[in-house]
Amino acid sequence: MKADELFLHSDAALREVVDQLDSADFSAPVPKEWSELESPTLLGIPFHLSPELIDGLNEHVVPHADEWRQWGVFPPAIETPAGADEETRLLCAVGYWVE
Repeated sequence: MKADELFLHSDAALREVVDQLDSADFSAPVPKEWSELESPTLLGIPFHLSPELIDGLNEHVVPHADEWRQWGVFPPAIETPAGADEETRLLCAVGYWVE
């Protein structure tokens, strides 16, 4: 996947989540418990990365994750659970997977 294709897939993934938001969500206060969670979800909206985006991130981001981790871009990698799918493996590699 070329870098511009990765950008387009990333943009489409973000738009998929944004399109599910209601305009009333923007004027509501942020729930207090969100600041108490290590990794809050976005308004409880179920979301999964597309296979194309996962492939692109594996190609362009994961090879550099350890280097970028040194700069604070990513938290420590997480041990991948047995039988994990591609999305979970990706998120573990960049330190953002939460059960």
